[in-house]
Amino acid sequence: MKLNKIYIVTDAPIPIGMAPTNRILSYANGFLANGIACEIIIFRKTENTVKITNNKSAGTINGFNFQYLFKSPIKSKYFLKRRIDNLYGALRLLFFVIFYIKSSSAIIYYSSYNYAIFILKIAKLFHSFILIKEESEHPEVYLRSQNLISKFFSTKVHYHLFDGYLLMTQNLIKYFNSQYPKIPSVHIKMTVDLERFSLKRMKDSKSLTYIGYLNNEKDGVDILLDAFSKITHKYPEYILTLYGEVVSNTINLEYYINKAETLGIPKNKIIFYGKVDNSYIPQILANSKLVLLARPNNIQAENAFPTKLGEYLASSTPVVVTAVGEIPNYLKDGKSAFIAKPGDSENFANKIEEALSDYENALQVGINGRRVAETHFNNKIQTVKIIKFIQEF
Repeated sequence: MKLNKIYIVTDAPIPIGMAPTNRILSYANGFLANGIACEIIIFRKTENTVKITNNKSAGTINGFNFQYLFKSPIKSKYFLKRRIDNLYGALRLLFFVIFYIKSSSAIIYYSSYNYAIFILKIAKLFHSFILIKEESEHPEVYLRSQNLISKFFSTKVHYHLFDGYLLMTQNLIKYFNSQYPKIPSVHIKMTVDLERFSLKRMKDSKSLTYIGYLNNEKDGVDILLDAFSKITHKYPEYILTLYGEVVSNTINLEYYINKAETLGIPKNKIIFYGKVDNSYIPQILANSKLVLLARPNNIQAENAFPTKLGEYLASSTPVVVTAVGEIPNYLKDGKSAFIAKPGDSENFANKIEEALSDYENALQVGINGRRVAETHFNNKIQTVKIIKFIQEF
């Protein structure tokens, strides 16, 4: 097909957010760099009234447009009004696609919601655009929080409605090929906009940094705290800085503060910064001594590849990370990262110490990590693959 424009339809917050936001923006920048127009459409309100990071309903970033299908991206504090807004967003999405999407366009769906994909499928009756699903997680990850009806539609209907899949890992390729063999797919690795992370590093930094959602199941924050407690008295000049909100149904920030105290981490050696504007992330990473990710081994880790790791590597800051999923396929211990055993806080602490004890070597490891990102996770290279994949329809 002749491809003139790509729309990314999502429920992720734009332009400020965490991993999903950064991946979407890296796609959009990559498409523009390769001569394809791109626009991001957000069909749900994303901002809570308690803490608002995105207050614009539309705008332009680096030459591409984004727009919420509402006058404001801020959610109502009332349950019924939020449900009405979701219905309104669905109707607006239907009309937007019918009236604005052309047959020379493609839609990349970046969400796990069922109702929006049904809307897009209905809209395809009016135009023959290409509908693609971007998947960076195993479907089981989404099913955990869904009710029985949603689970049924997700497993029996949702994934059958697409023309093709963009899949982040080889494990996801294997899974989707076995479950949906008639729908074509392409392996699109984790993407990072490398130009964002070409900042001069701060050589005398004292920060060991984690950026991401604070939880134990996905990113092993409890393991990270335990590991830091084992080295903080030997290296008292360093502090642990954690950026991101707590995302858990069972724990809160107080849990991590109390855990750090129980582990004997001095209060002045750990800082919880909360959610951070993603425009600050490159500078935060450049100002860090090491960047840390103690992801445990589970179904999510086995089938996904952390966006934050690509950003860590792109910053040239030495990375300490666990050997889960396909991470060892790209990184070599002591060469391009310091790789620890998953779930082993003692081993993770040893890797931190290995990096700090010979920091000149660690700096070279960081440089090598950047080269891995340039080779494998370059958003411009990966989006060329997406464009070619769509043009084959």
